[in-house]
Order: sequence, then C-alpha cells, then structure tokens
Amino acid sequence: MSELNIIPLKKDTSSVLLLPFPVLARIMYETFKSNDFELRSILPMLYTCKYVYYTYNFMLFTLQPLRLNFGVYKDKSLSIPLSKLSYLLSNERICPKLQMLYITIIPTLLNRKAINETLTNLDRFQSLSQLTIKVKSINFLVQYLKYFPVTLIYLKVVVIRNVQFYSKLKCLDIPRFSLKVLKFQLLTHSLPSLRVVNTLVSVNFRTSLKLNPSIIHVYQVLSQLLYMNRESMEYLELDMLNLNQVFLILSDMYHFAGPEFFPNLKLIKVDQTTNYPVFQVSTWLSNSGTIIYINNYLSNFVIIKNYGASQGIRESKFDMVSFHCKLSSIKKQLNLYYNK
Repeated sequence: MSELNIIPLKKDTSSVLLLPFPVLARIMYETFKSNDFELRSILPMLYTCKYVYYTYNFMLFTLQPLRLNFGVYKDKSLSIPLSKLSYLLSNERICPKLQMLYITIIPTLLNRKAINETLTNLDRFQSLSQLTIKVKSINFLVQYLKYFPVTLIYLKVVVIRNVQFYSKLKCLDIPRFSLKVLKFQLLTHSLPSLRVVNTLVSVNFRTSLKLNPSIIHVYQVLSQLLYMNRESMEYLELDMLNLNQVFLILSDMYHFAGPEFFPNLKLIKVDQTTNYPVFQVSTWLSNSGTIIYINNYLSNFVIIKNYGASQGIRESKFDMVSFHCKLSSIKKQLNLYYNK
C-alpha cells in the first residue's frame, strides 16, 4: 500500500485576524457609521470568532451611549441590566474607554441604594465625555453633580418636573468641567399659583422669579453651570426655559452685561414657545453670533444673527418643516459636531 502524500495547507493570509488592531476597529466604526449607526451592523464581525469578540466587544459600549435605567420600566429593553453595572466598572477594557452615558433616574424605595452607588462612582469612567441624565427633579440632580467626572464636554439635563414649592435647595457643589455643549430641558412645570400665572404676562421677570421659587432653583443650577464653563462653552440649548430669566440671574449673580463673557459661544438654541426678548438680544449676540428661537405655537423658528456694525442684527423666519436641515447646516458651518 503506497503512502499517502499529505500536502500541507497554506497559511491563510486573508484572515481578518491579521489586521492590526486600529485597522479592524476603524473598519467596524465605518461599518457602524454607514449603516445609520446601528450596532447590529457590526455584530457579524464580532461573531467571527471568540478572539475577535473578546478583543473588540468593548466597542459596543463606545459607539453609542450606554443606557442605565432606574425606575422607568417602559425603557428597560433599551438599557443594560443594573446587575451588570459592577462588571462594567471592573472591566479594564470597557470602563476606561466608555465615553457616552445616558442615565434615567426615577427614585423608588427599592432602587435608592443602587442609584447612590452608581452616581457616586461616575468618576470611575475616566474617559466619559458625554453624559445625558434624566431626573425627576432638580433637587436630585444637585445631590450628585459633584460626582460627575471633570472630563465631560457634553452635558444634557432633562428635568421631568420642578421641585416642590418652597423646598430649600442645598448649597450648589458643582465641579469645574470644560463643557462645550450644555443642553437643559424641562418636560413639565410645577402647577403655578394664580399669582404666578398673572405675573407670567408681565415684563418684570425678577418678580416672576420671586413668586415661583421652584423654577428659580432650575435657573440657579443652569446659570452656575454656564458661568463655570463660560470659557469653553460653544453651544447652549434650552427647551421650555426662558432666556430672559437666564440673563437676569447671570447679570445679577455674575455681572453678565457685555461681550466676551462667553468667548467661544457660537450658537444658542431656545425652544420656549414664546417670542424672543428683543431688549436682551444684543447682549447675547455680543457673545454668540447666532440665536435660534423656536415658536411651536406659530410653527416656525427665527434665526437671529449679528452682522456687525454695518448691517446690525437681522432675523430670518423659517417654517418648522425645514428646521432640522437648517440646524444641521448651521452646526456644520460653525464646526459644531456635538449633536448626540
């Protein structure tokens, strides 16, 4: 019986494993980007073999915000199980690389300990640069602001309701970030008294603030965040907040009155469903070249720009249908890419 001639197999030179780490990571990112930023688009690549999966699975936590949910059951499917959080904090490949975090917090008797342990350990995420936090009240946010990592350049705060009337706000302890983007949104308002309602039609905004102590707490936190990040701030976005009252607190507490208070501010976007304050526009435009006001009642938005001493301040009105396209164009023109 003749011996079998066994021909050795040639080494496969086309394996994805031969690619350098940065190249394969870039391929995954471009695949993710070209497929409308869907994480499932890179899963086939991760499932190629165990080596690829265990080497690159951290990218699942860096390409999109990691979602943590305390107390809102309808969003549980979009969030990681809280039982896995300790694993993420101890994972040396994921924790130092995590850049985006989205936290929803509705305190209950059963989750207060987990909330406290999570928020007091936020500084463990050494590279965290973008944080969106949705809280039930401004009081709760103030308790944990001091634990937010100083690496943040993007902060979005969503307040589901204001604090109760006449509750005392503790002394603000806010670390010094280098925020480039600050977004502040109110989803609902406290039920105002009749005196507050009557004051809302008045131009005396200082009186309005005094009569509504719940809303002033929101503006105090917002104004202090703006003041402490005035050197780095590039984009400010307010939703259901009045720019008049922001102006008054900044001017009363921090002497905001003229140009160069926000040296790098490029764009302000305000959705307050009311007319913009003409008497303050010049002060804001001396710091930010462009302001966008959204008026949902009239289904339009106004772009206000300062064209200098020769042409002055001009406004352009657009229909809401073209809003997102116009906003993207302005952000691109101003080199603003922090739009997560």
